Amino acid sequence: MEIKKQGKHKEQHIFTIKNIDHEFINTLRRTILAEVPTLAVKNITIKKNSSALFDEILSHRLGLIPLITDLETYELPEKCSCEAAGCAKCQLKFTLKAIGPGTIMASEMKIEDPVIKPVYENLPIVKLLDEQEIEMEGIITLGKGKQHSKYSSCLIYYKGIPKIKIKNPKNIEEIAKSCPKKLFEVKNKELKVKNQEECILCQYCAEASNSEIEITASDKEFIITIEPWGQLPPEIILKESANILSEKLTELETKFSKLK
Repeated sequence: MEIKKQGKHKEQHIFTIKNIDHEFINTLRRTILAEVPTLAVKNITIKKNSSALFDEILSHRLGLIPLITDLETYELPEKCSCEAAGCAKCQLKFTLKAIGPGTIMASEMKIEDPVIKPVYENLPIVKLLDEQEIEMEGIITLGKGKQHSKYSSCLIYYKGIPKIKIKNPKNIEEIAKSCPKKLFEVKNKELKVKNQEECILCQYCAEASNSEIEITASDKEFIITIEPWGQLPPEIILKESANILSEKLTELETKFSKLK
């Protein structure tokens, strides 16, 4: 297997992975979405809320605030030595208290660990009018995307590396215009491809060329795109997913061995 970082485009981190198959790359994708843990607000106790938002809406907004995650310091509650009773290794507390008027931002959350803070500190939570007030406290824990989407670490998708084969098309100008990604250019009355890896496999050019252009996707080499929400860097997401897969396979092997 060979993995290489291709670069960053806006919030997209792009990697190429070679010498694997569809089954493995899809297993990796599903592991990242469902198993890689992140920190999020789990429980909230609302002491005061005279804002225009119901308690449930306010709680939902706090739960969906992405938090910078430290996987070396904190453990999943079910894996903690306290057996999910709640200790400093598997949970931390936060408070939020504010009086209007003004817009209350995520940066106003007081989290007991200064390392853990909202990814987007200017994310608005609620707008308070004069004399309106909120006061609450809650618990932050690690969780997995399969438990709730608030624990999801990123958006991830992949495609086989595209391969574009140009035969002998006649209407090259029309073909160049048909591509939504503008990947073709006409030079010296010849059709050229600028960057075939950006191809989205839509087949518009193949249709416009009357099958004089053949587009295929590799089943052994893939481009994987990760758009993190900010809790974890993409390299850590990939590394953690590999560790999780390894743990699961080891557990499976152990259980199989007991069947003998």
